[in-house]
Amino acid sequence: MFAPFNWQVPTSLVDFLCSKLKITSFSIFSLFLIIPSFIFADNDTYLPPIDNYVFNVTCNDNGTPNDSSDDEFSFSLITSNDASTAGWSSMIDGSPVSGSYDQIYNLGPYAISSGNLAFTLTDNLDATFTSNVLVIPPTTCSDTCRTYTIIRTWTATDDCDNETTETQVVEVEDNNPPSLTNSAVDITFECDGDGNYSELETWIDTNGGANATDECGNVFWTNNLSVLPSGCSSTGTIEVIFTASDLCGNITRDTASFTIEDSSEPIVSVAAQDTVVECNGSQNIPELTNWIANNGGATMNDVCGGNNLAWTNNYGGGGVPELTNCNNDTTNILNVTFYATDDCGNLDSTSARFIIIDQSIPTITAVAQDTIVECDGSENLADLANWLSNNGGATATDGC
Repeated sequence: MFAPFNWQVPTSLVDFLCSKLKITSFSIFSLFLIIPSFIFADNDTYLPPIDNYVFNVTCNDNGTPNDSSDDEFSFSLITSNDASTAGWSSMIDGSPVSGSYDQIYNLGPYAISSGNLAFTLTDNLDATFTSNVLVIPPTTCSDTCRTYTIIRTWTATDDCDNETTETQVVEVEDNNPPSLTNSAVDITFECDGDGNYSELETWIDTNGGANATDECGNVFWTNNLSVLPSGCSSTGTIEVIFTASDLCGNITRDTASFTIEDSSEPIVSVAAQDTVVECNGSQNIPELTNWIANNGGATMNDVCGGNNLAWTNNYGGGGVPELTNCNNDTTNILNVTFYATDDCGNLDSTSARFIIIDQSIPTITAVAQDTIVECDGSENLADLANWLSNNGGATATDGC
């Protein structure tokens, strides 16, 4: 909203505009408010970026726990773009990489020593759809597997200095896996229509809520996540195995499930509307058919599945039932309930009426005619009755 300001317009300019445009009064403030809406009328062409979710960043010591120079990392990437289904492409660490939207990609390994990994995702169809990604690698995961050997030499000497020597070798090993202090927890989310990627990212990065400790050193986590829920409207359950490893290769595994469900019915955005039509004498079948096909004008949307809804109704055919008596100008009424069902079977309904009215007067096709009869001495009652029963010869038609 623009605030008014004290802008003095030269009198000569106002006079010129008024004379040329036949304007008798002039509001510079009103004119100023019109200009921005004209300039920015094309704002709806703004192009949104690609959404990206980076998670599950893991480290690999490459089998050299005492040398951090060759440590590598990998990560998982999910992308989404509501405006395109063409997929994406990028150059990551000097190599071309491409993929589809709403799929999980496990990428790597990349050298930790190279520092942060930055790259740009570009839509395969429209290069104006882009997204910049920055992946921060973990700190080094190389350490020393704390195993070692102790050699003790025992010497027995008698009073004459005779000696006997025995050697004791003590091997200190780490054969105990990490111990779980908290187990991974199954978790369920209501579908958000965008894959619930944020919730999945958090759940994976926290190892499903699992924690572990190791008596001999650090614990490193990995998991086997490779697919996304693929049920109706991207709902369903995936089972993930979380693996806790120590530096000596001992592992402890824990399993939990990530579930996306759709238990919400579609939302009525515009209810079905009563429709009133003028009677055409044949139950207005074309108008009725069109009204039914358009779901009575109703619209619904679904948070999980968008507008991918299946519409049905309870109209069984047979036209529009006729009222026993004309109610004011209403002759026929049909009540119809329209149902919208999403991909997961949730449904909502909205009802409306198709109403036929008759507001048109009959059309006289032949006017009543004067009739002259010869007096029969009995007031010509028979002739009169016949003339009246024939409406004086008048005829009329009615479209309804």
